[in-house]
Amino acid sequence: VFFSYFENSCTPFDKYYIIPKVIEGEIMKRLQMKYNCIQFLYWITNCTIFGYVAIFLQYKGLSNTEIGIVTAMGSIMMLILSANISNLPNKYEALTPHNVILGIYAILFASFSALYFMTLPKVVVMVLYIALLFLSTCVVPFLSQFAMDYVKMGHDINFGLARGLGSFSYASSAFLMGYLVEWLEPSVIYIVFVISSILFIINLFVLPHSTIKNVSTEK
Repeated sequence: VFFSYFENSCTPFDKYYIIPKVIEGEIMKRLQMKYNCIQFLYWITNCTIFGYVAIFLQYKGLSNTEIGIVTAMGSIMMLILSANISNLPNKYEALTPHNVILGIYAILFASFSALYFMTLPKVVVMVLYIALLFLSTCVVPFLSQFAMDYVKMGHDINFGLARGLGSFSYASSAFLMGYLVEWLEPSVIYIVFVISSILFIINLFVLPHSTIKNVSTEK
């Protein structure tokens, strides 16, 4: 209604220059807000997996040595597989970054749910948590790629602001979960993971898809 009234009362210069600029500015703000949210929510889920790895695995009965093996293997798997997973949308046209992220989160949900609800052998617990560690890290390149693609598409995205909010969300969630774990029990880590992941996926659905076609880096 506002824009309809404004169009009828403005000059041709306003109609063809000012109004499009105002609309474009509103679109930019909404896109920035969506991107801020996706970063904010991701780093909460990352904190539930990385920040409390020792507490959760001790809760599941692993020793300090076994926890060290899990974190070491998770880091090794990141080095080996992260680049390959982030390159999947470039290799297969049917895949989009959104689809790959949804697939990763489906595996994260299944793995963390199995750890939470089921009594599993230590070896299985270790394997599942290694998957949590390296798969959750594989999301980071896609989030960075979103920002670069939006810039290429002509949108003015403030990546530093969004990433700063992500760091703030990691720090604040780590602080608050410390109290929750002390007041309740380490299983609350899973609850925080589920809530933040659901909100992340909802926000992912409203985040625009990139129209930029990236070239595969595989030789």
